[in-house]
Amino acid sequence: MRRLVWFVMGVVAGISSFVWAKKKVTTAAEMVSPAGIKRRATAKIRSLPTRTRDAIHAGRVAFNSKAQKSQYGRQR
Repeated sequence: MRRLVWFVMGVVAGISSFVWAKKKVTTAAEMVSPAGIKRRATAKIRSLPTRTRDAIHAGRVAFNSKAQKSQYGRQR
């Protein structure tokens, strides 16, 4: 009976590993396919205005923070 339990556990582990590996390989193959490359490039291009706007906003916030700190230093 114990051998049967260990055998079944081994089969389950083997099947689980196979399914996981197949999913990983399929995902990696899709990423390097022409359609996958096109999809990622399109997503990057579409997000460019948002990323640019966020970077400009972050720069302005950092500049204003630094400017306020220097103004407080001069008043004292």
